[in-house]
Amino acid sequence: MADRNVGKKVNKRKLPERVSFTPVLHKKQREMWNDRKRFQVIASGRRFGKALCLTTPILLSDFTWTTVGELKEGDWIFDETGSPVEIIELHGVYSDRSCYRLHFDNGDSIVADKEHDWVVDCEGEECGKKYTTGQLYNKLQLGYTIKLPAYILPIHKETNYIHKAKYIVDIVPVESVPVKCITVDNESHLFLAGRSLIPTHNSIFAAYRVIQKALQKPDSVNWVIAPTFTATMLLWRKVIKFLPEELIEEINRSESVIYLVNGAEIWAKSAERPEGLRGEGLDFIVMDEAAFIKPDVWSYILRPALSDKKGGALIIGTPAGLNYYYDLFMRGIPESETYDVEWSSFNCSSWDNPILDRKELEELKRTLPPMAYLQEIEAQFIDSTGIVFTGIPGCIREGWYIDPIWDHLYLIGVDLAKYNDYTVITVFDVSENTVVYWERFNQIDWSVQKERIREVAKVYNNPQVVMDSTGVGDPIAEDLMNSGMNVLPFKFNTKTKPLLVQKLIFMINNYKITFPKIEELVDELQRFTFTLGKDGKFHYAAPLGKHDDTVMSLALAVYYYDHVIPSVDDWDYT
Repeated sequence: MADRNVGKKVNKRKLPERVSFTPVLHKKQREMWNDRKRFQVIASGRRFGKALCLTTPILLSDFTWTTVGELKEGDWIFDETGSPVEIIELHGVYSDRSCYRLHFDNGDSIVADKEHDWVVDCEGEECGKKYTTGQLYNKLQLGYTIKLPAYILPIHKETNYIHKAKYIVDIVPVESVPVKCITVDNESHLFLAGRSLIPTHNSIFAAYRVIQKALQKPDSVNWVIAPTFTATMLLWRKVIKFLPEELIEEINRSESVIYLVNGAEIWAKSAERPEGLRGEGLDFIVMDEAAFIKPDVWSYILRPALSDKKGGALIIGTPAGLNYYYDLFMRGIPESETYDVEWSSFNCSSWDNPILDRKELEELKRTLPPMAYLQEIEAQFIDSTGIVFTGIPGCIREGWYIDPIWDHLYLIGVDLAKYNDYTVITVFDVSENTVVYWERFNQIDWSVQKERIREVAKVYNNPQVVMDSTGVGDPIAEDLMNSGMNVLPFKFNTKTKPLLVQKLIFMINNYKITFPKIEELVDELQRFTFTLGKDGKFHYAAPLGKHDDTVMSLALAVYYYDHVIPSVDDWDYT
């Protein structure tokens, strides 16, 4: 196989005889693979990885050592058989996972998060079964013997000193440390980690499909395209990995094109610069993360490029509301008014992926806002994309302020600001689960704000005040505490804010609280959104240029009212 950075295409040759391309697919993927429609749309749920400590040693395929934290996409390490395997995806670094140190019989140890997967033999149970770190911890407490699978490394002088571990002898909970997930390119998803090379457990349909189309049609021009160049190259590298080497005539990495021996081409393209996508007739394209590609790229560039050759497309990604991607999806639904016989559509939730841990998916169901769960995990198209609070109309009550009642228990939430944003005071009646007082103001000196907070607290039986103590809020909270008020400081950060918001989501979307029809409050609740960050976590905020002070004040007021986080059974996903 040639691998030269030149622009001239080589002469076409016939495909080798008896060549086969048979990808490994799970049940849902096989159903989609057998579909023969010209345009195929797949709405898929997201994947979530398992993590190892950043300092875990990893042996590269050239027999040099590195660590999990230093690994790069495209690095080659060893799988459980001792064969080289490519890292095809690196996930985010997580700093809040429950972690354990696993000790092995040769004295080696590895730190992994609670949900990391291991394929081991447990005494008296099925051989080669997958367990999480947390499950193995419980097994050891019950006296089970846990044996690691055997593996064979290629003969190399540098491996002579390696003492391969055979058993896990102890698992100890440790303080959380930064951990990272990696995905390797093999069917078992296993790779070797640690100085003694412990086998650990670690997608792909789109890469398979474009290979299939290129092999079926000599001289065809095929594209893989994603919202960013980085995302496109991730998919393109998978294509290179899965292509049988004898079918590759040349790889031009400077132009990001693979030439096959039958004259077909597979190009990597980015949707970041649509002007660079014009002008070529195409036989097949894969659009990855299609919901985040601009509609005009499909409508005015890619779709016309398929017309001359009657080319087809695989359009795949996670839903993002009822945008143009939803319109394309509906063209493949027979019951839809826009149904087209050339189109087919499939919904693949995260639950359809047999590799993903079911307990982790249940945890996401418990902790995510219902709409976020339906969109990101169940891969459903939902209205009001990113909107967090869906139960607002059912929580609005008649009337305005309610005078204090001497034997009622109250809580006060205070979100502080001085100039650009607003300070908001929300009084919540725990006895009636309703907001009884609310006010907001800005451009007022701190001394006046503190006195106003004291006055409101005094009127409502001097209850506990949950106060924003982030930044300038810290001395304000301290001053009020020193004056004798019952103040509970609350600092906003990436860990505490999601917990605060999720509690309010549960209460509003399940109609556990009521509040007056306060225009500013209702408006902010309706605009409040979530986004999925690159770290795989959901982030909550007002839209750019808007405020969320009233939302945060209400969330602070209700956060501690029952001192519990709702269980999964309490959520309503209908």
